Amino acid sequence: MNLLSPAKGEVQTQKQRGHSLQDTSAAATLLQGTGNACDVAQEARRKRRRAAIFSFILMVVMPTLVTAFYYYFFARDIYVAESRFIVRSSENPAAGKLGFLGAIGSPVFSADSHAVINYIHSTDLIAALEKELPVRGIFEKGDWLSAPAPHWSLEEFRKYWKKMVRVRYDGQSEAIILTVRTFAAEDSIALARTIVRKSEELVNRLSRQGRLQTLRFAREDVAKAEERLVKILSQIRQLRMQTGIFEPKMSISARSKLMAQLAAEISQLKVRLETRQKLLGDKAPGIEAMRSQMKALQEELEALKKGGIGTVATEDLPQIFEAFDKLKVQMNFAEKSYVNALSALEAARAKANRNVRYLAEFVRPTKIESPTEPKRLHIVLMVAILAFLGWGILGLIVLGIREHIF
Repeated sequence: MNLLSPAKGEVQTQKQRGHSLQDTSAAATLLQGTGNACDVAQEARRKRRRAAIFSFILMVVMPTLVTAFYYYFFARDIYVAESRFIVRSSENPAAGKLGFLGAIGSPVFSADSHAVINYIHSTDLIAALEKELPVRGIFEKGDWLSAPAPHWSLEEFRKYWKKMVRVRYDGQSEAIILTVRTFAAEDSIALARTIVRKSEELVNRLSRQGRLQTLRFAREDVAKAEERLVKILSQIRQLRMQTGIFEPKMSISARSKLMAQLAAEISQLKVRLETRQKLLGDKAPGIEAMRSQMKALQEELEALKKGGIGTVATEDLPQIFEAFDKLKVQMNFAEKSYVNALSALEAARAKANRNVRYLAEFVRPTKIESPTEPKRLHIVLMVAILAFLGWGILGLIVLGIREHIF
């Protein structure tokens, strides 16, 4: 029994050592797995950090550097010339919002200002300017990004023109503001002044066309009234030639007067004839001659009573008088219409002389000391801020996707 006891204790000791070794091996394996997981997580964090740095350089640093490199080493300076003017009318002069300009005339808010604005951005103005200035050559002085392409058509160049030549209407001051941007100070001033001069020519042309149109309508009314009056006078003259009656009332008056004279002569002759017959008898000298004279006068009186006026028979006189009366009424109306048309023409001429539109420039482009564009630092900072915001938003999107997947 004593011999077996040490053996049993030894066996138990070996078993305990075996269990300890197993526990140690398991712990070592567990520690090794934990270390590997930590290495993997650290490697993943390093990859994400490298990706973030690379994306930051690609999306923020590179655009900012490229923008700064272009604007500080390649972009040409831009010189801005500004002109302010207003389209005015000499009719109804009254003080406007511009104070001293109100004494010159009243502002024209309607189509004239809008016509000038549209004209400045039109191909017609570009074509007119190219006859006096090398318009394309002025803008080709810019760098390779800001200059227009030589092969552009007029319509394509117009889009570029609208970016470099800006015009707007200021409702508060009632003025048109013109801004010209070129790559040389003298070019901006020359181009701005030429544009203002061409705009002034347009306003003068519109004013002249308005005046001519107003007078044209008035002249047409005068011509129609005159034509109508001449037509009626021609009808009256033709009727006079056909009837031999110049004026019905005058003809009747003259006929009545003549008949009265004849009747008076007949009466006087009859009294003389009766007196001579009583004193000298029927066969006295001159009695027969007096009888013949009285007979002739009586026949002439009867002829006047039956014969009518001129070449018109008595029974036709009412119709002729009615025709004369109608033509007389028409002539009076035509004369009044003609006089009114002449008055309207004079009024239209006076209004056209008063309503003269013109362009008044109160801010002229002067000498440009230094370029005002491009604002390099402002643009670079804006690009950097926008790029950083874009990079941050993209990072948040990617992070959200990763959390959703894993």
